[in-house]
Amino acid sequence: MLPSEEIEIMARNILARHGMSDHKCAFMIYKKRDRYSIASTTEAVCEYYGYTLDEATKTGNKSEYARVRQMLAHCLYNFAGLNDNHIAMIIKRDRSTIIYSRKCISHQIPYDRKLLSEIEFIHAHIAEKNRKTIDT
Repeated sequence: MLPSEEIEIMARNILARHGMSDHKCAFMIYKKRDRYSIASTTEAVCEYYGYTLDEATKTGNKSEYARVRQMLAHCLYNFAGLNDNHIAMIIKRDRSTIIYSRKCISHQIPYDRKLLSEIEFIHAHIAEKNRKTIDT
């Protein structure tokens, strides 16, 4: 297994070849020690968008709910370290929908600075929630 620094260098080289090296967060590597709990991740995402998990996962394709589900899929995968099957059970969608949701977010990150700032804010919020849980 390669050390995380070597993986980071390889990822930066690949992105540089595709002209994405100037974007500060075009790639994100989350180390195992940065994994957060499922509860803190789902709470942070739902609080950011102003919905409960039940509201976000109910049946329907309203765009505001879809965006919350996409962000939940992205954050649960990257911050909590869950696989697509587990995320599908939490969000109450099938696995292919979760994969599509994650791809949508991942493809938008290099080009959408507002989305990037949302992810960074949610990540900081998740870290804060996790810190409070550990301290108590």
